[in-house]
Amino acid sequence: MNGNWRLDAVANSYYYEFSALPSEVLAEILKHAHWHDLLVMRQVCKRLDGISRVREVWLSQYRQYVAEKQFRPTMEEPLESYSCDELENWVLKRRGADHEWKLSGRSVRERTISVETPSPLLVVPGGRWLLRILYDGSVVCYDLDQQEIRSSILIPPRDNFSDVTLYRLAIDIDNAAPKLTFNLVSYPSSYTGDYLYDSQNMDIMIWSVNLCGHGSTAHLEAHLLHSFVANEPGECIRSKTIQLLPGNRLIVFEWRVVLVYNVAEMLDDQPSTPDLFSHPTTPQWRHSGDYYLQVHSLGLTWNDEAVSLILTSKEQVYRLTVPCNAEKNPYLTGPIDANQSSMRSSTCFEKALFKEGDGYLVKLGFSWGSTMTNPTKQSLVVSPLLQASLTENRFRTYLVEETGRIVIYIYRTIYILDVPISCTKT
Repeated sequence: MNGNWRLDAVANSYYYEFSALPSEVLAEILKHAHWHDLLVMRQVCKRLDGISRVREVWLSQYRQYVAEKQFRPTMEEPLESYSCDELENWVLKRRGADHEWKLSGRSVRERTISVETPSPLLVVPGGRWLLRILYDGSVVCYDLDQQEIRSSILIPPRDNFSDVTLYRLAIDIDNAAPKLTFNLVSYPSSYTGDYLYDSQNMDIMIWSVNLCGHGSTAHLEAHLLHSFVANEPGECIRSKTIQLLPGNRLIVFEWRVVLVYNVAEMLDDQPSTPDLFSHPTTPQWRHSGDYYLQVHSLGLTWNDEAVSLILTSKEQVYRLTVPCNAEKNPYLTGPIDANQSSMRSSTCFEKALFKEGDGYLVKLGFSWGSTMTNPTKQSLVVSPLLQASLTENRFRTYLVEETGRIVIYIYRTIYILDVPISCTKT
């Protein structure tokens, strides 16, 4: 008797026994399967194909993904508003990005946005929305999930803008809101130098931005909350970054120093312009480094217990954890040696993107487990035209942690790079 025939007969008997199980049992099994195995199951028979598309299966896959991550994944709408197909796409986009990030020499899908004048960008966490603030203070919005990217005006021009002013943006996500909601702050800075011009007021505008609609037809709407002029123009240095954290803490990033203050302990409760150069109280925690410390806004995450931020200093990556309980001190984890000569590209919680000396982009992957190892290093393949621009020009990169989306800004062209998803739905 042929041995292969006997093996096939045994395999077929197991298949018929498995497929004969009740649908509820098969669904429970698939809920705990690997995400890629679910896609393979669809090739077996129509029954398994149908069960692999049940909403409960992908709810389980979603929860598995969230449980594995030490950062907070982004959902623009309540979980119950996602259809089964939308939830599956959400999971596969992120799982596929993690898989592709570990592979070398993989090409990316490139799209471009042409702009008339260079201006600051801001990528909203999640990577779908790109904001660009113009010289007149207006903010343009792009939906990067659309096949054909179009612009829309999110915030109108200011009434008293100046042609010597460059405006910038800062964002604060409202995680308690059911749909994507954030405060957007626009503030002026100078084209040259680190100081504002003496005659220039620090006029600050705060907008509330909300997601309206659902899915691919959703859009952003902005409403003015407040505007005011700072008391002491000319005294704010752009190299400093301030972040408010849960538990009444204030974190200040200077050039080589990170300071964490317990705001609740400050005795002076009168509203006034803070003087960052003469610290008003003893910091709760302090770290001094030998090199310039850079905080990465896209590497910030939080849960009920702590806020974590990613810092880089020369060739090293650190994780700063600030407990929500103000009685507990912050602590620094790391460093992870990135072995890169420049740390000025995008660094997130598990992924980083750097430019090597020859102009080629490199993907780094790392983890913050109990045993930290050197990060993985893989090359990123782009088109010859983009590669030539990267070699010859200065540029800024923005990396989206979850989906692996990359935004590169070179003078008057914005490149949108999407890491290919190796898995395809059938």
